[in-house]
Amino acid sequence: QDPTAELWKRIAHVHCHGVDSEDHRILRSGDSGWRRFLEELKGNGFSGTVVVEVSPQTFLDAGGLTAVEESIAALSEAVR
Repeated sequence: QDPTAELWKRIAHVHCHGVDSEDHRILRSGDSGWRRFLEELKGNGFSGTVVVEVSPQTFLDAGGLTAVEESIAALSEAVR
C-alpha cells in the first residue's frame, strides 16, 4: 500500500535496494517496486536523500565497482 498524500510530503530520506529471490540486492534496470516508488516520491516533491542499501558482499558478488555503477545509473534514471 502506498503512503497517504500527507505522508508522501513528510518523507525525508529513503533506503533503496532491489529484491529478487533475496532482499537487499543491487539496483538493476528491472523493478522490484523501488523504481515506481521513487518516481511517485519525486512526483510528490521529494528532494531528500536516497541511500542505496546493499551489503558490500552483495556488490562484490554482483561484480564490484561495475555493480555499484549500474545501481547508481538505475537510480539516477528513475529520479530524472
